[in-house]
Amino acid sequence: MPRIEDFEVKVIVEDQRLEEYKLQEVPRSNVAGQPPQIQKTCFIASTAGKSFKVVVRDLRELRDPEVSVKLYLDGVQVRYNLTEVEELSLDYCRVERTKGAPFVFAPIKLTEHFAEAERDEGTLKNLGTIKTEIEFVKRTGEPAGLWAHPTHKKDVTVHEMAKKGGGHFSRLGDAISVPSPIPIKIVALEHLPKLVCTFSYAPEEWLRAKEIIKAPSSSPESTPEPRNVLKRKNQNIDEATAPKKSKTTAGPSRPKPAVKLEEHDDDFLDPDEARLFQKLRNKIKEKKQAQGIVKLEPFIPEPGLLRPGEVIDLTDD
Repeated sequence: MPRIEDFEVKVIVEDQRLEEYKLQEVPRSNVAGQPPQIQKTCFIASTAGKSFKVVVRDLRELRDPEVSVKLYLDGVQVRYNLTEVEELSLDYCRVERTKGAPFVFAPIKLTEHFAEAERDEGTLKNLGTIKTEIEFVKRTGEPAGLWAHPTHKKDVTVHEMAKKGGGHFSRLGDAISVPSPIPIKIVALEHLPKLVCTFSYAPEEWLRAKEIIKAPSSSPESTPEPRNVLKRKNQNIDEATAPKKSKTTAGPSRPKPAVKLEEHDDDFLDPDEARLFQKLRNKIKEKKQAQGIVKLEPFIPEPGLLRPGEVIDLTDD
């Protein structure tokens, strides 16, 4: 979650921050008798079987007043901490005084029997959510407990008609040893706003199906231009001798008449192509003559020069 006022909240899996999608800011809440609220929501992709933690960063230079953080998983409060540090890591729920259970994403079970399904509307509404509430507080000096045993379930089963199929919920993993809590009595400063961040989580394929995660845009492949061997540049033709196109643009262009080359009666080219082709033929002819390659023309005598039965002496004198 990007910054909300001077705080940042994020969900971490395997030391990597989960990417947030469709970030929205809820209109500010000002209810009489309650502190104002600033809320932001977003979506994250969850993976069944993966442990996760929630990290809250206090970006203020002077951390005054102090703040408390409440963490809710699927609508159930699992942590309540007073923080004095820059970064608070919430990675377990206290189940005993020195025991805590880590948070794990798990698949929701489906059933077709109403008797086996979860019926509480509040629980169904909050399935697949992680919420933090940050409040500005002050200490009163009186001891009090900041934790309680949450009513958190190991499994959640919903009816097929609840439209939660394929989704995830947060269960508690195996208990681990954790430090003992230090009870402190605090009260909220109601003139300062409460900062609320809500992450809605679901499998990545579900988020893609709902177009919450957009498919990457693929640019259409460029189609190569059709090759024209007659217009391909020939290295034997100098740039200086190539015909230049006219720069005049006045009036509609008229098609140039086709030119017919000798010895190529069935090939029609436009004038520019014809001139290039003729220059190439002339250049080849010049090179052949320079190398002594001369085409011998057949001898055709003039009419009347030879008579029938006449003997011609072809020997050298």
